[in-house]
Amino acid sequence: MGMVRSVQLTILNVAHPFAPVGVDAVGGAEQVISMIDEGLVHAGHRSIVLACEGSKCRGELFASHREPAQLGELALRAAQRAHAASVQRVLRDHQVDLVHFHGLDFDRFLPAQSALPLLATLHQPPDWYRPEVFRLEREDLFLQCVSASQHSRCPASKRLLEANPNGVPLDQLRPNLDKKSNFALMLGRICPEKGFDQGLVAAQRADVPLVLAGRVFAYPDHQRYFEKELAPLFDEMRTFIGPIGMQRKRLLLAAARCVLIPSLAPEMSSLVAMEALASGTPVIAFRTGALADLIEHGSTGFLVEDSEEMADALQRVHELSPRHCRQAAEEQFSARDMVQRYIATYERICTTEPCLVPKTARPARPAAPPLRVHEITRVDVLESLKPAWSELYERCPTATPCQSPEWLLAWCRHFGVRDLKTLAVFRGPELVGLAPFLIYEHRGSRVLTQLGSGVSDYQDVLLRPDELICTVRAVQHWLHARRGAWDVCDLEQLSVESPLMRVELGSRGSTSTCLHHACPVLRLRSSPTAFADAVPSPLRKNLRYARRMLERLGPLRFETADASNVDVMFRSLIELHGGRGESELRSGGLADAKLVAFHRELAPALARRGVLRLHALRSNERVIAAFYGFLDKRRLYYCLSGFDPEFARMSPGAVVLERAIQAAIHTGAGAIEFLRGQELHKHAWGAEDSFTLRRTWVQPASARPHHPRRRTTQEVGDHVGT
Repeated sequence: MGMVRSVQLTILNVAHPFAPVGVDAVGGAEQVISMIDEGLVHAGHRSIVLACEGSKCRGELFASHREPAQLGELALRAAQRAHAASVQRVLRDHQVDLVHFHGLDFDRFLPAQSALPLLATLHQPPDWYRPEVFRLEREDLFLQCVSASQHSRCPASKRLLEANPNGVPLDQLRPNLDKKSNFALMLGRICPEKGFDQGLVAAQRADVPLVLAGRVFAYPDHQRYFEKELAPLFDEMRTFIGPIGMQRKRLLLAAARCVLIPSLAPEMSSLVAMEALASGTPVIAFRTGALADLIEHGSTGFLVEDSEEMADALQRVHELSPRHCRQAAEEQFSARDMVQRYIATYERICTTEPCLVPKTARPARPAAPPLRVHEITRVDVLESLKPAWSELYERCPTATPCQSPEWLLAWCRHFGVRDLKTLAVFRGPELVGLAPFLIYEHRGSRVLTQLGSGVSDYQDVLLRPDELICTVRAVQHWLHARRGAWDVCDLEQLSVESPLMRVELGSRGSTSTCLHHACPVLRLRSSPTAFADAVPSPLRKNLRYARRMLERLGPLRFETADASNVDVMFRSLIELHGGRGESELRSGGLADAKLVAFHRELAPALARRGVLRLHALRSNERVIAAFYGFLDKRRLYYCLSGFDPEFARMSPGAVVLERAIQAAIHTGAGAIEFLRGQELHKHAWGAEDSFTLRRTWVQPASARPHHPRRRTTQEVGDHVGT
């Protein structure tokens, strides 16, 4: 950020319990947290972010819990308790200098009064907060508004600092100054107070195409608003495209003729308005809250009173200059300036604010115990870590079942491991990292890779999010320290966000990173029509026809395995797959006896964890199709299905897959993972290719110590490096 730093700070930013943080976040507060996080890291400070699973940040993410499938009062209370406990845990384990809260319910997470300074940014209208917030007599708490308009509405409070206006990343928003498309655009969280129905009505009156992008959160009133108020207003010219990422948002903002903000609530700020102006796009908005300060009527947009005036303004946007819009954004809405003001506030509060106990006088917190790295070379020792390993797995929001202890320990038993080299990283008594490496020989070279190769579609290390930087360094240090033990480091099936992509393997030797396998993914919107939105219409039509054909034969029943019948249903799956399957398990399908034994052990183990999804479709109580997969961390992994060839013309395999997807959606799944392979039927469901990466480092021949070739007794090479 170009700021001269006088002290190095550790800042904990705390988000709302249900709002994921990241550059693609829907909510304004979450986008602000993301910008602060990036600015802190860039300025050399330590940034810790506490938010729900699915969040992304440049600093250290502490994922407190996963978002529930249905949001409501009970779910909110449970999430608040978990969030408060997470705040306490971070403060216990880390030397934090200041806690910065952003949620509407931030007062429920405040730690006990101490010398640790606290800052709460008020992103919502003041009367939405509990009145006690402004009457808290705490010398350690400061409040800050995001606009002068909001500041003027707040009750008098000696804890209230001067406002820090929001900003947007101007360098990421490129204006289209010469040619605009004809459509109007609306962006944001889909909820009644945003008034998107008024914008749709205005676009209909003006006969202007309109695109609405945003997320329908699982709050009942938000879903009712979408279904009852918005859905009837969509037509061929006015469409809903769901949540979008930053890249797509940039393109839409630059192309739109204007952005509509028909908000019914008094906006305290508006990142959407700022992003639009930075993109050279005028804004037409209701005259509410800070919008009257952000938009210059007749120059960068129009301020209107109702949908009728908004429709009239839609006919006049050609009068406004995109260059004036961009110029206004550059002068007023810089994210860099906003972040620099926050960092200056942090430093002032932590070091010079007179009403706080000086930093040097605060009671010292006990230092966190150092990291300890253990190298595990025996499977029985690795097995003894299973309870701590399971807890670590649950703490890692991006972990897949392929990194679970159930999966990898079964792999060790059925495919054999001769030279185990797994790293277990501890902070005190807690396991905070696990890097499941092994070494095998391949064509005269000693290859370092990860457990699970050959049967795992995703491979990775498990590192606790709040310890990410330290544990990545520990893994990197070990790889360098043990270079004499291996010739080639071959890391397969990595995601783009894998911690192993941060590891520097050194300048000597040759390093390469390439696309490895395509793993098609069907992404689901959080809406009542998620299945219809994601699956192409022709396939949905075929599924309806197939169901009718099957129902003519007799009653259909969809069954899900539990611990009591998983063995019986797995046998049915094997029998059906022997007839015909719609997908293949790795390494030759279920014809491989080792693979059958592996999954026969794995299925009940993952059933006990609660992630197994083994379904059967019965016709007249006869099993005619089966689905085998896993549902964890809001993702359904489709491993295998099979069906009775006698019913092939009725597509029972597709029907059981449809029911499995619908069941996953009901529990809040956000994606269907079809796993590696580009079979046509995966794309027919609407899945799009997502690629894993392969990263290799080959030591120069001169650096390799001479070692006699040793033949392995296990067929690891059949599953690794092929």
